[in-house]
Amino acid sequence: MTVLTSRIPASQLPLDIYIRVSRVGKRADTLTSPEEQERDARAFAASRGFEIGEVLPADLDESGATNDRPGLQKGLLRVEEGVSGGLIVSYLSRASRDTRHGLDLLDQITKAGGAVYAPNLPDYTTADGRMLTTIQLAIDTGYRERKREEFERAKAGAIARGIPVHSRAPVGYRARPDRRLEPDPRVAPLVREVFEMRARGHGPVALARFLERHRVRTSQGSRTWSKQAVYGLLRSHVYLGELSYGHDRRYVNAAAHEAIVDLALWQAAQHPNGTGRLATSRAAYLLAGIIRCHACGYCLQGTTTSRRKRIYRCTRRHASGICPDPATVDADPVEKAAVEMFWRVTRDLHAQQRPGDDGSISRLEADLVRAQESLDQWMSAKVQQAVGDLPEYAVQLSERRTARDEAAAELGRARAHASRTRLTESAETLRSAWERMVTADRRELLGLRFDALALRRDRTVVVYTAGSAPPGLPRQGFRRDPQLVPFPDPPTSARVLSL
Repeated sequence: MTVLTSRIPASQLPLDIYIRVSRVGKRADTLTSPEEQERDARAFAASRGFEIGEVLPADLDESGATNDRPGLQKGLLRVEEGVSGGLIVSYLSRASRDTRHGLDLLDQITKAGGAVYAPNLPDYTTADGRMLTTIQLAIDTGYRERKREEFERAKAGAIARGIPVHSRAPVGYRARPDRRLEPDPRVAPLVREVFEMRARGHGPVALARFLERHRVRTSQGSRTWSKQAVYGLLRSHVYLGELSYGHDRRYVNAAAHEAIVDLALWQAAQHPNGTGRLATSRAAYLLAGIIRCHACGYCLQGTTTSRRKRIYRCTRRHASGICPDPATVDADPVEKAAVEMFWRVTRDLHAQQRPGDDGSISRLEADLVRAQESLDQWMSAKVQQAVGDLPEYAVQLSERRTARDEAAAELGRARAHASRTRLTESAETLRSAWERMVTADRRELLGLRFDALALRRDRTVVVYTAGSAPPGLPRQGFRRDPQLVPFPDPPTSARVLSL
């Protein structure tokens, strides 16, 4: 053991005990636990005749590679204020595991008139002592870096074997005896339904209420779902069967476990078509989030006139520019016409007995296959060698990946609309339930049946049934290149209402 300095603070002030634990958990029961560190520090102080002042708040889950730690900063302040004569630690590595930061810490305390004491800390005020202190800090730094490398290798190995590095299973999954993930029979179908609802345009509040209504807890065990928690679920690649680690996704296993959703549905949930935005709609307006201005494509705002008359109007000024022909309409007649059209469409579909696939889903599936094959071919080593020009290769790779993702999103949205079961009930059953529904529930049904209602300036409304709205309509959120998107000439499947 290195001989400890016998230098005592000139002021004869008591010394504070400093404690640090880099990771709380299983290691808290080892010799690095707060209780063990305090016991060893007191025993060391007693053997040297030091008086103990205060046990500083322990820095838990704090790295020794930085000095920016709450407990340590409080100890420094007490030394600078003349309240404490310095710090006692059970081992030098508890104060620092970085050579440069450790030397800076010792200098700062020394200049403030204090000192740091540890069983393996020499008299660092002498030339030999400073050399030995630097060596000891370098050893501690090397230990920290070696452990970090070992931890990184362990994480990489776990991901490769399909084992999550986090202790809590993601929502919709459960851990098998071998620690790999498998879908939870009760929750996994609900998670898939959340993705389908988002693909149909439902907002985070509606999704949160759905999860809470079915008693699904977050991965942290909370019964309530925030918007951030919902978005976190939707953005997670784990539901594609993938495991990864780190924000940079440096360890990835694309086939770690059974997927709950496929790529098409996952992409559709990332880029919903904007229908059925329940969370941002005002409760008093049945068509909020559904009715749009024909001239610019933006959703109309539900509001009232100076005489308290309910209307829908285009706000004219948008992030994409100024609407060239903003539309306005009284709320009551357009809502009545929309409801009548809803029942007409519902009766027609019920008469068909099943929605059927008109071939569009098959076509979209083929489009996705072609896009994936094009991407796979471009990613092959043979193509990379043939292209040679790395910047050009990267541009083409990005374009093919974007095309694959867009094809997947289109297919996912189409499947989400086709999988609806709520409106397969008979018109009579729906009518009896309609009378008991609140506005939000009725709006949800309309949003499932209609992609959009486009209001023209001449007070005619073009009704786009599910799956028939033109792509690229403005939606909430950040757009890199915002543009006004007026509705084109209506397709043959659209219906026109005159108010």
